[in-house]
Parts: sequence; C-alpha cells; structure tokens
Amino acid sequence: MKSRIGTDTVRTFLFSIFGTVVGIATGIYLAKTLGPAGKGLFSSVQVLQGGITAITSSAAAALTHMLTTQRRQMGDILKPLGVLLATTTLIAWAFLAIYGLRYGFNVALLIAASVIPAAIVLSWRNNFYIGIGQVKNLNYQALALSIASLIAVVAGVQFFHGGALGAVAAWSLCLYGAAIFVLAHALRFPGSGERFSLWSDYKTLVHYGSQAGLAGLVGFLNYRVDSLVLMALLGMSGFGIYSVAVAGGELLFMVSRSVGMGAAHEIATVDPERAAELTAKSNRMSTLVLAAAALVLVFIGPPLITLVYGARFSAAGLPLQILLPGIVAYAAPGNFSAYFYYRMGQPMLLVILGVVAIALQALLSLILIPRLGIPGAAIGSTVTYIVTSAAATFYFCRSAKVSAISVWVPTGRDIANLVGLVRGLLPTRRAQMERTS
Repeated sequence: MKSRIGTDTVRTFLFSIFGTVVGIATGIYLAKTLGPAGKGLFSSVQVLQGGITAITSSAAAALTHMLTTQRRQMGDILKPLGVLLATTTLIAWAFLAIYGLRYGFNVALLIAASVIPAAIVLSWRNNFYIGIGQVKNLNYQALALSIASLIAVVAGVQFFHGGALGAVAAWSLCLYGAAIFVLAHALRFPGSGERFSLWSDYKTLVHYGSQAGLAGLVGFLNYRVDSLVLMALLGMSGFGIYSVAVAGGELLFMVSRSVGMGAAHEIATVDPERAAELTAKSNRMSTLVLAAAALVLVFIGPPLITLVYGARFSAAGLPLQILLPGIVAYAAPGNFSAYFYYRMGQPMLLVILGVVAIALQALLSLILIPRLGIPGAAIGSTVTYIVTSAAATFYFCRSAKVSAISVWVPTGRDIANLVGLVRGLLPTRRAQMERTS
C-alpha cells in the first residue's frame, strides 16, 4: 500500500508539473497577445465556471463514498448519476439566467452556460478515478486536456482571430472532448447484477453530495472572494495582474493535491486509526515540499513574472510573495478533506470552516484593497488561510487523537521516504546499462 500511495503521489505531482507548465504557457500567450483586460476576461469566465462546478461537484464526494466505503459497482450508479447530471445542469442554467436578468447577458456568460454539462462531468472525474483506483489514468487525461487547451486557445486567437472570446470558446470545446471521454470510460463498467432503487441512490447522491457541494462552494469562495472583491473595486486589468500572482502561488497546491489524491483511496478504505496516520503523514510530507518550494519562489517569483509576462505584469511580484506563507498553511485543510469526508462522513466540517473563512477574507479584502490595492488582497488571503489551517488542524487532532506536531513537523523518516520515492522513479545506472546492452 505504501508503495502504491508513494508512486501515485509522485506520478501525480510530476504530471501536475507538466500540466502546470502547459497551463502557464497558455496564460503567458493570452497575457502577451490580449493584455491584462483580455487575460482578465478569460480568467473571469473560468472563475464563473469554477464557482458553478464547485457546487455541482458535490456528487463527486458521494461517488467516491459509494465506490469505496459502500463497495458499490460503477455500473449500478450510472443511472442516478445521469439523472443528477440533468437536474444540476438545469439548476445551473436557471441560476445563470437569473444572474443575466439582473446584471445583463453577455457573450462570456452565454459561453459559461454552454459549457456547464461538460464542466459538471469533469468536476466528477477526479473522484471517479480515485474511487476505482485508477489515478494513473486520471493523470494522463489531465495532461492531455492541458495540451489540447493550449493548442485550441492559440488556434482560436491566432488563426481564427477570435480574441478573448475565441480563446474561451476553444477552451470550452476541449472541455467537451474530455467529458465525452470520461463518460465513455464510465459506461464500460458493468453493474453487480443486483437490483437497486434509482430513487434511493439518487437521494444518497443528493443528500451526501449536497453537504460536500456546500463545502465545495464555500471552499471556492474562500479561494476566490479576494479576486471577486478586487475585480469589483479595481476592474479587469487589476484582476488580470492579480490572477498572475494567484496562479503563481497556487502552483504549490499541486504538491498537496498530488499527495491527497495518492492517499485518498486508502484513507477511505482502511481502519480509522490507520486513516488518521496516513492523513497526518500526507500533511507532513506536503508541508516539507511546499515550504522548500515557497522559499525558492519568494526570490525568483517576481523577476520571473516580469521576464515571462512582461513589464505590464511586474506588479504581481509583491502579491505573490505575500500569498506564499498562506498557501503553504492552507494545504492542510485539503489534506484533511478525505478523512473528514470518508472516514468521519462529515463534510459539513469543511462548510463551517469555509463560512468563517469567507467572512474573514471578505472583511479583510474590503478594508485592505481600497487602501493598499492589489497587495491588500494578498494580505487578506494569507491571514485567512493561516487562520483556517489552524482551525482545521485543531479539529482533526481532537477527532483523530493525534498531536499537532505529528501533523506538521516532518520526521527524519519522512525525509528518507521522500528521497526514496524520488530515487525510485529515476532510472539507476545499472538499469540504464541493461537497456543499452
């Protein structure tokens, strides 16, 4: 099990690096060709789509719960998932229609609405592959989507002269392609042959998933409330600059997400004591790597932003430096989520933490952004992330009966395991000689 968790974690991290490099290349291209306003428009559509799928992804946690804890077969869950896809799509469209009637319809809003069915399917993708224990397949798909999106965005802007809207439309088509692939894979799984109530399974998805969906929504707002306030106060150009700082800082999240994805299946299936041990170790390992990466990024981040994005985005350097300590701290709630969701069956814990964090971050953003500009948003985020992480750590330690030191302080064995995992992925000199012989 340790070998599988380690391999899935490191592979996911490496694929995340490749995918992130491609995503950065997409952002650089948009920034250089469309400027801050065009980059801001593209990012705003993604934020809107992300907010909706943060709610609709509720079924994802329920899906993993049914596949792991309840030992259900994928073929038995397809019909209730199909009904849920239809209902959530209609609800999301109704929400956007109300928003459009209140604030006005525009092309970006219509594009966001058109991509909702595909976005919902993809919001379930991670948990589907975690539930069936195929993280490797998920890694390949995520990287393929990143590469396809870059090619499509360049084509939409460069060859079809579509500007920012052309880039968004091309990105939307890629989402549909990826969603169709996931659906085709899911349809290949047979059922158990037993008869299950469609309505009962649907209620399970909705009941459990609604709590997880609420957690996803407040988590999204916790990530983005600073951006939303900044967008309202400083406009698209300010948001375009801040989005570069946020994207640079959130590169670090791929470490904790890789660790969490690699361990989630085992946390959901082993006994509670072992699950707590795996969760604590996941956080220690990710903190070790995150802290080292953040220290490097503090020094090279600002000049790298200016070099890559150009002088117009140099103002993103200071916000990036301010965000880094909070991002390192905020990895913990993500590492705890599998334990809260699957072992404790209490996704509402993350909802409570998220609501408190949203209120704090919104208050700090409203106070600091008018006075300090873009750096004020970063300060509000970092303070909020640290407070949220402390609260999550306290509750996890009390529930799992472990110490905060075991959650946060890496051990010598952790360092040795990390080095061993990296070495295990590198070809040895003997293996190289055997391949050449």
